[in-house]
Amino acid sequence: MGRAAILVLLAGLAGLLPGCATDRARRLDEHLRVEAPDGLEEDARNVRAWVADAAAALRSELGDRGDPLAGLELDVVLHASESGRARAGKVLVQEKREGGRRRAEIHLLAPATQPTSARTPEGEPVDQHFFRRALTSAIASLFLDGITRAKGAGWKLSDAPEWFARGYAEYLGLALSDNHERTVTQDLVLHEILREPDRISPAGTGIRVKDPVQDGEVLVLFLHESLGREKVRALLESPEPAFDRACERVLGATPDGLLPAFRKWLARKWMDTGHPEAAR
Repeated sequence: MGRAAILVLLAGLAGLLPGCATDRARRLDEHLRVEAPDGLEEDARNVRAWVADAAAALRSELGDRGDPLAGLELDVVLHASESGRARAGKVLVQEKREGGRRRAEIHLLAPATQPTSARTPEGEPVDQHFFRRALTSAIASLFLDGITRAKGAGWKLSDAPEWFARGYAEYLGLALSDNHERTVTQDLVLHEILREPDRISPAGTGIRVKDPVQDGEVLVLFLHESLGREKVRALLESPEPAFDRACERVLGATPDGLLPAFRKWLARKWMDTGHPEAAR
């Protein structure tokens, strides 16, 4: 048998999604497949469970007004060696639309084949904490895209600046995966920005960032802590045709206009770490 295709059917994932009704679980789960080379069945089982946890957490966080994963056909492909679609410490998401069908693939180097020297962007080992977070972020990007498409009129996730689209998915990955990511890894990400605050700056009515994932994650963290989850959710659901206009209507300012409040929030974060000089 060349490659083992592990079909994640209702009997497999429905029981792994606490709080999801059977018919709700079926809409994604009967279209989910985890594929792995022979010999990596344990990795495939772990990945299946992590994807289940991610879907359940995202449905709990953002699925109260419908299930953005409904009807999605999802393949999660584990690779035994590095390639163009599988790199150490990386997860690749590819979304496709074929007629009325919505399909996506997630590619990753199998956990058992990751080099022991592999590190995350924050310098941590590529371990189960990383995979939980990375898979949650990957599913979150599909989830957020589904929310903006379901509203009909208005801006879509693909219209948003990269710092928001990728940063929001990363924020959800850190917040919803496990306690290590919510605390230790989140602090590492935040400290990168605290050490170099000018990496986030205004650009017209928008925001320029050095790293759309890390910087974007901290910007989205700021939005949640300062304005609240419902405000950010309202931004996603805004019928305004452009992201900047949606920000102005929902949040009260264009993205660049949010930066003064972001600077004050960042200074308070720095003070909390015991570095009062950053507030000067």
